[in-house]
Amino acid sequence: MKYEINKIYNGFKLIEKQFIKEIDSTGKILVHEKSGAHLIHIENNDSHKAFTISFKTLPENNKGTAHIVEHAIGCSSEKYPLKDVLSELDRSSLNTSINACTYCDMTMYYCSSKNHKDLINLVKVYLDLVFNPLFLKRSEFFRQEGWHYCIRKMSDRLTYNGVVYNEMQGEYTDPIVMLEHCINESLFPDTIYRYDSGGIPEDIVTLSEKEFLDYYHKNYHPSNCCICLYGDINLDEFLMLFDKEYMSNFKRQLVHNDIPLQKHFTTPIQKEVYYTSESEDKALGTPYGKDYLALSFVVGTALDVELRLALEILEHILLKSAASPLTRVLITENNMGVGLEEVGYDPLKQQPVFSIILKGTKKEYKEIFEKKIFEVLNDIVVYGLDKELLEAAIHTVSFSLKEMDTSGESKGIMFSVAIQNSFLYKGHPFKHLCYKGHLDHIVENWDKGYFENIIEKYFLKNNHRVLIAMEPSSITNTEKEKLTSKKLDKYKKSLSKDELKMLIKNNMDLQRFQETPSEYEATQILPVLSITDIDKNIERLVVKEEVFEGVNILFNPENTDDIAYIHILFDTSTVAQEDIPYLGLLSHMLTYLSTKHYTYTQIENEINKNTGGLNCSINVYADINDSDRYKPAFKISSKIFI
Repeated sequence: MKYEINKIYNGFKLIEKQFIKEIDSTGKILVHEKSGAHLIHIENNDSHKAFTISFKTLPENNKGTAHIVEHAIGCSSEKYPLKDVLSELDRSSLNTSINACTYCDMTMYYCSSKNHKDLINLVKVYLDLVFNPLFLKRSEFFRQEGWHYCIRKMSDRLTYNGVVYNEMQGEYTDPIVMLEHCINESLFPDTIYRYDSGGIPEDIVTLSEKEFLDYYHKNYHPSNCCICLYGDINLDEFLMLFDKEYMSNFKRQLVHNDIPLQKHFTTPIQKEVYYTSESEDKALGTPYGKDYLALSFVVGTALDVELRLALEILEHILLKSAASPLTRVLITENNMGVGLEEVGYDPLKQQPVFSIILKGTKKEYKEIFEKKIFEVLNDIVVYGLDKELLEAAIHTVSFSLKEMDTSGESKGIMFSVAIQNSFLYKGHPFKHLCYKGHLDHIVENWDKGYFENIIEKYFLKNNHRVLIAMEPSSITNTEKEKLTSKKLDKYKKSLSKDELKMLIKNNMDLQRFQETPSEYEATQILPVLSITDIDKNIERLVVKEEVFEGVNILFNPENTDDIAYIHILFDTSTVAQEDIPYLGLLSHMLTYLSTKHYTYTQIENEINKNTGGLNCSINVYADINDSDRYKPAFKISSKIFI
């Protein structure tokens, strides 16, 4: 069907259509007239289809409300009254992905499949889950997924339990999670980004069921959602499904959820914080410790596409490359820490953050850490970036933009995340997909002080920054446990005998609810594929065999968007058993050590300038001639533009 601008199709008005050269797709923007729901369609011939539905869910505190709602929604709905719909659905479909994720300012539900009918089935279930969740009628889901007081008999001590509560307890044992929260809390004291949308354990247990339900009703309306469809699909069939079964039941609402920008700091700030640890051992006698140092900057806004690309390139130069000048100065020359965290640029918020994080260090190095960073950055501004390193970084980022699905999720889902990263902030949905002109401008100007100017503006002259020193403390952990136990004991004492019995009964009821399997009839409600829905002409792996200068070459001709993936295998079956551990050592050493002709930094630059990376590993393969035999191989993998 040919879709025309300003025409209405099954209740959806097409308001814009454009070809997006970078992803060889046509993008359509539609709005449902009655409900106000937005729909983005990325149309192409990709058989790996995807669906996402996202809601802008701004945190109001650290209680993790958005996270708990996300978990509870995936459990059950009125039409599909099971205990865990997504798990059941995962077992009964041909999906390649099925999940949900709570971001700092939105919640996304997503799935993908190569079978059209399967995707339709998945979408039907997802729509009922998000718009008709069963937790609106049954409180067990809030207590199970969020939190509840746990007690089995009168003499037991009270404890907390709940899926999200336990998940975040585990998350906050990771120092980096704690550090990231401290960074955001410091840089955004007046906006929603100061909160952890996933929830902080001690705050999660203050969330009431009423707050939980109110939050759902406030945010889960079509006027506050954006649906994305990707791939070779019958759009009209989806539009009809959305309109008739769900969207037509809602009236458009005015949504008030703008995110104010954090006012720019006039003076940088510093903080010293603690993370919980079983030991406070400072690794005495060595130059290293167990502390973390972080220097973080607020850099522009999410709507500046070219700045995002430039900062991704700088992230590779400063944090991810073995040739990084920061690595050389902080670690190689001054032994200030074990290493730099590779992921330091966070573009998935309205005001992105760039963090330089040194791990395995000591808090006493805080001042010299900041001083050395500014010395390195100042030298770059004065003398310029290493041209080889810069060229390698640009090439690496170009690869990541071209591939897009290296995270393990399908391209359609990753494109949806990119769409939301502008749509959420009232920017054009295709901003981050239309990147070529911005990348070309960077490439044309990189040797004209382009990056030096960015470093000067967003780092050297940027007062909206924080310097954080974080050290371990077993005392903090012990104090938390004592405070929690004291609080629970006090609450238990405040309960009457009848109230305590009721609490025990509620726990037993919840346990029975969890242990009782879904009724067989309920499981049969889920839409499933019939044998006729599955194409008999399955995709087959085409392999051509050639011989080049005595070497066997297996060639798989597939559409890989002008990227060739190369794997070179060396038979290691003749390696003596006692020498096998050295193969693993060799795989780790290659590309990281100097050679006769190159230093290790030169090797890193040459690899990244000419390829999309080079990886060495040890693999074991089944012998196609004998299923009981296996062949070990040393594999070198790479990828190049063709």
